Amino acid sequence: MQNPTSESIFDFDLSDFETVPQGQYIAIFKDVQKTNHDQWGEGVMFCFEIASGEHKGQMATRIGKPHATKGNATGKMIMGITGTQNIGRVDLRPFVGKPYNIVMEPTQAGKTRVANVWAYQRAQTMPVNPGPVPMPQAPMSTPTGFDTADIDQIPF
Repeated sequence: MQNPTSESIFDFDLSDFETVPQGQYIAIFKDVQKTNHDQWGEGVMFCFEIASGEHKGQMATRIGKPHATKGNATGKMIMGITGTQNIGRVDLRPFVGKPYNIVMEPTQAGKTRVANVWAYQRAQTMPVNPGPVPMPQAPMSTPTGFDTADIDQIPF
């Protein structure tokens, strides 16, 4: 049996790892993946896709420890995604595909990461002097008539 004809590829454009610039965005929660880093070991990566604007389609992420506490990045992402601070087992699958407000902050390595996440709300604006954005105390409701499939139709 012969192998199918294949095409060799030797010419590439190599670019730096691109991150979404610092600021506030509307993004869709896509996934949580296991990750492993030589220096920090096992972890989890929360993945969001920017839903509109110049960076639409780019991925925004936050890496945290494989266990969640109210004080670590993993716990803060879970509390923001679910809108609750309840202790106990959490299943994030029902939240996949839902829109969220996210804030990107710079890292020491010159990249950015998701700093805060909370349920999508219209008319959220970034403060003139950006700092930590407080997480809402109560779960937010979805705007009347909002369909996540039509996020591009929302006037921003």
